[in-house]
Amino acid sequence: MNKIDKYINKLGKNERVAVLEILEQIQEGIISGLDIKKLKGYDNYFRVRKGKTRIIFHLDINGQPVIKRVERRGDNTY
Repeated sequence: MNKIDKYINKLGKNERVAVLEILEQIQEGIISGLDIKKLKGYDNYFRVRKGKTRIIFHLDINGQPVIKRVERRGDNTY
């Protein structure tokens, strides 16, 4: 089990459902309506906010999203 799965399993039911829906939207390329911001100092790295949870992803060479991290917001999140 990877870190992303472990984090998602620790979430409460409502927050887990919301994060999983966002992950599906990112994978399908439907990013309109999400709170997305490009990360400074990185090429093609973005973050999505949902409450205190942050989803960090980047776009690969083909433009497909790759989820890098899902974690609670903190000083070391970005």
